[in-house]
Amino acid sequence: MARQAGERRPVGIVIPAYGHPQFLAEAISSACEQDYPAPVYVVVVDDQCRFEDTARVSVGLQEAYPGKLFYLRQKNTRLPGARNAGIRFLLAMDNEIDAIFLLDADNRLMPHAMQRYRDVLGDDERIGWAYPDIAFFGLSRVDDGVDIRETAPEYSVLKHLNGNISEAGSLVRADLFRKGVLFDEEMKFGLEDWDFWLTAVEAGYRGVRARDCGFLYRRRPESMIADSQRMTTGWLDRLRAKHSSLLSPRAVVRHEHEEAPAFAIWLVDSDRVHLTSDPYAPGRVVDLATFRQMAAAWIERPEEVFFPTHVFAFQNATWDMVRAGSRVLRYLFWRLRNEEHGLRFLKIGRSRSFALLRKKELIEEVHFACWNTDHLAALAASSHRAEGSSSGSLVPDDYESGIWAQTNMHLFECPPVADLPARMDEFVATLRYAPALIHSRGRRFAGPLASKVREDTRETMSLTGIHYPYPCLLDDGPRHILAVRPDDLASSLGEQALGPIVQAMAAHGAFVVAAEGDTELDLKRIEGAKWLPPIAEIIPQKWQFSDGDHAIYLGRRLPIRSGTARVLSIPFQQADTVIVAGGIGSLEVLGSTRHYGARCIVLADERLPSFAKDPAAALHAILALEHAANEIWAGQQWIADALVARGVPAGKIAASERGLSAFYAG
Repeated sequence: MARQAGERRPVGIVIPAYGHPQFLAEAISSACEQDYPAPVYVVVVDDQCRFEDTARVSVGLQEAYPGKLFYLRQKNTRLPGARNAGIRFLLAMDNEIDAIFLLDADNRLMPHAMQRYRDVLGDDERIGWAYPDIAFFGLSRVDDGVDIRETAPEYSVLKHLNGNISEAGSLVRADLFRKGVLFDEEMKFGLEDWDFWLTAVEAGYRGVRARDCGFLYRRRPESMIADSQRMTTGWLDRLRAKHSSLLSPRAVVRHEHEEAPAFAIWLVDSDRVHLTSDPYAPGRVVDLATFRQMAAAWIERPEEVFFPTHVFAFQNATWDMVRAGSRVLRYLFWRLRNEEHGLRFLKIGRSRSFALLRKKELIEEVHFACWNTDHLAALAASSHRAEGSSSGSLVPDDYESGIWAQTNMHLFECPPVADLPARMDEFVATLRYAPALIHSRGRRFAGPLASKVREDTRETMSLTGIHYPYPCLLDDGPRHILAVRPDDLASSLGEQALGPIVQAMAAHGAFVVAAEGDTELDLKRIEGAKWLPPIAEIIPQKWQFSDGDHAIYLGRRLPIRSGTARVLSIPFQQADTVIVAGGIGSLEVLGSTRHYGARCIVLADERLPSFAKDPAAALHAILALEHAANEIWAGQQWIADALVARGVPAGKIAASERGLSAFYAG
């Protein structure tokens, strides 16, 4: 019989049963008594429960719910296998099944639950499941009987990577199962729900929150203890390894850009705000009034709401010029994001460089500004505490930013923004700290906290534990990074060694230079280089103050640049290819770089000044760390011979020209 337009299709409910037969009848009855305008099929999967009451209760209730309640008994497979058995049974029983709910045997549903869940799930095929706020009963932590845990008001992949925000008591679109997304039956001892949802995310699905959906979760003392112990096993490491594609630095930056952009770029003369995690990506554009509303929501509910970590204020013309003329814009944004300072004013000087303005009396010369939004929230909160006062000034009278090295830019001069500090203060003055009303002390947000998600991203995505992912979305094809000393870039012999590599690789993707040294790269020194135009981006990383250590390898001292190397490892993680020229510090992180899928190459060429200065030291560094590289390109035959004589496999070494040709042939 053909269905009418808009008519509901059947839904199913799977109840795995193993233990707790005293609660099973309540779960079954609540599932079978749903007020739903289409058939509701309920299947109890007896996972070889040792209690006879499980079978007795299930079979007995079949008489009360004929054609609606079904009972299966199988060999014990634990929870994932029992759920899969129920899902497969329902899909085979009726090919019109529209969605399937997962109900544990000790939980319950209110009569309106399926209708509410299905309304929220909607008809967007990209929405794979509707997850609940969790209303607890049984062992309660409150006196008034209302004990509700809210997780994610809006679904977020970024939050889901940080913790499981979807309770198993969710309604799942049946097509998700039909496409092969099922529970991993090897995840028998915990985290099976979280694993299932991440598998659904990898298949292109997203969740949606179902508020007040009638799902009741029984809290028992033993379940609370079990929940606290699950994360102490090795299953969390297994989960992360299994879903590494979602947790890679590239993927995390993409998730952040889509759900929680790190940067707000305020164009002050048009009152438009660009929200992005990459200054070269378009992102979302909102007007200033909308951005103020976003800021107010974040100040009121910082635990729930994502908000950019930094706001940049530009004139339109300055912003357009910086994006078009700068090769270090991503590096600048990344560097400012990793700083703790609340406020930065910058100017573009005659030397075509970015420099900080250190005194308030100089701020009328500012070209653009950047401030940490925690500074913004603190001002709004202090205004709330000082009743009747204004929100205060972003720029205090005693403003002094401290010393910050110049970052050279290939830019032309632009007019300063004379009223930028005043415009910023005007923005802050519109904000008021107004905490959201609490409707019930028993209704609480249970995370994960938005701020903690960002912090955990920073801690898990980098070797340093203190740097955020590099702000690159990789929309420009393959990404190749050359790590090199500044002197090598500025010399004519270095140009002979590096030029062919730059030209060839830039024709097959975005080419980036990471310049590490005791001084930052001065772009004016390489303006005339023939190979400069193809370079899309430059990362000028000065050696860290902690880079004075050394190690001993085969009786010889080996300088350690771990501070610099670990910082540069972060952009390396998002590259397809990393070429390290000579024996520089970046060699130290090639092993971790390969872990993220990059092809790692060491270039040894006596035309590079850094190599020619001490060839023996450069070869020693390469020899100590060559195991981390996929291959070594030798600029001269004597270098290849020397490495082979010291034990490096000959098959790992190629002449630079031959290595480059083989790179593209392979």
